Amino acid sequence: MILLANSYHQIIPITSFLCVSYKLLLVLMTTIPFLTLVFIPTVFGSSAITVPVSYNRLGSPVVNFTVTGIPGMSDNFSLPMTLKFSDRTEVGLRGAPDALVQLRLHGNQLLPVTDLSIHFYRGFGPESVLSIRRTGWIRNTFGSVTFTGNHLVLNASRDDHFLSSCHPQTHFSVPLESGDGDIFPGHIEFGGGQLYTAGIQFKLHSLPYGLIGSVPDHLIDYLEDIVYENGVRIETHRVLGTDCNESILERLPSIVFGFGSAGQIVLTPEDYVVIDSEENECYLLLRGQSTGSVADEYFFSPFMIKGLNFRISNDFFEVCDSL
Repeated sequence: MILLANSYHQIIPITSFLCVSYKLLLVLMTTIPFLTLVFIPTVFGSSAITVPVSYNRLGSPVVNFTVTGIPGMSDNFSLPMTLKFSDRTEVGLRGAPDALVQLRLHGNQLLPVTDLSIHFYRGFGPESVLSIRRTGWIRNTFGSVTFTGNHLVLNASRDDHFLSSCHPQTHFSVPLESGDGDIFPGHIEFGGGQLYTAGIQFKLHSLPYGLIGSVPDHLIDYLEDIVYENGVRIETHRVLGTDCNESILERLPSIVFGFGSAGQIVLTPEDYVVIDSEENECYLLLRGQSTGSVADEYFFSPFMIKGLNFRISNDFFEVCDSL
């Protein structure tokens, strides 16, 4: 992944956001024989909260959480929760009236998730999800959020938690349009500028199977033609082809997500194609335009672009190359 910022770009200042700090209280958990540090939010100060991040088998970032107050289940356990731009936060467990979801921070610290729209399944669900969507609990409570690959930082300082994680001269900021979604204008180009799709809207939205995002259908056709011409058998769904190895990456183009005068993200073939050497298959991390999207709207998830750090609030989306 290559990130290019235009030299004349100026970072858009944050005019207003909710500053949140936390007081540490010792809370005696009646179900376990030790004291647990629990963060209780207040409405002043500017303390940042750092949540450790790991990755699942699809390459999606996950944080750990606990749930207390579910009958028949131990309170002293930890489960993964996938970070996504999705419609809601979901817990892949059967809910209960007194259930309390808490994010695990460093050490033995816990952060209660007081999201009133949190969704529990009737039984065990496919996965648990922590939504970072616009106007959701995370961003309404903590203002800005920073993702640095290994950490999710809530109420993050731009200088201390974002810029300090960036390669110099690679960061740029894009203002978000008003409304529910994280939407901004841009363009997609590939084949060295041979094919260009302008006048589109990008929407930050997580797709299934760890995909990076959606692109014009003719780009998918273009990629399939290249692999077919090089002796790779075309498959369906997210398997780009079989009888496939790393040599195919040299034949594929870079793909550019452009954001007007702000800058652009350049995806190399190594970013958007996964080679499974054991199965001799190529997996494409892109798909055609979703039937669930409006005309000229394309999804992508910055969580799924390797080496990309970002900072986001309800007003802006700022990205950079990771150190």
